This record gives sequence, C-alpha cells and structure tokens, in this order.
Amino acid sequence: MDEFKALVLERGDFRVTLDHIGEGVYGDYDPEDEQDERRLRFYCDKLDRAYGSWEEVEDSSYCTLLNPDMPPITLLEYMLLILDVLESEERPRRRLELLTNVTMED
Repeated sequence: MDEFKALVLERGDFRVTLDHIGEGVYGDYDPEDEQDERRLRFYCDKLDRAYGSWEEVEDSSYCTLLNPDMPPITLLEYMLLILDVLESEERPRRRLELLTNVTMED
C-alpha cells in the first residue's frame, strides 16, 4: 500500500483537494480487516479575492467511495465533477453529498 499524495485542482475561484486521511469503509481504516478499504475525502475552498486567501466552502468536506489506488486520471475526472457543482450552485451541499456515492467505475 503506497502513501497517497493529496491531489489539488484549481479552476477559477474554486479549489478541490482529494486526500486520504486514514478513513476506511467502517470509519478509521483498519489494514488488519480484509473487508476494509481506504477511502478518499474531498475538501472545497473558494478564493477570497479581497484578501487573496482560500476559505473553506461551508459543508463541503466529504468522505467518498473512491480509494487511493484508482488511476489518477479517474480521480481528476471526479474532481472536475466537484468543480462543476461548485461553479453552478450557490448552495452546493446537496449535490456534493450526492457525489459521495459516485464510484467512477461506471
């Protein structure tokens, strides 16, 4: 199991980070449990142009069904979906929650 290096993608005023912070299917990842799998979490930020700093988008950090062993291009495609939601929704919480159920295997 390789260490996962966080992926960060910026577009316009938004930034998405996809990272493995130790989560698994049943909470904290347990490498001793053959049924457990590592899970990735995403975080969303919006650029505050007045201060030139990134601010967390409210209710935008979610654990996903994605695992760190997926191809990087697949993970980047997922991040683009998140950016699409952030750019098109004033209140993206519900649509971001729905994206947590996407497997990217379809």
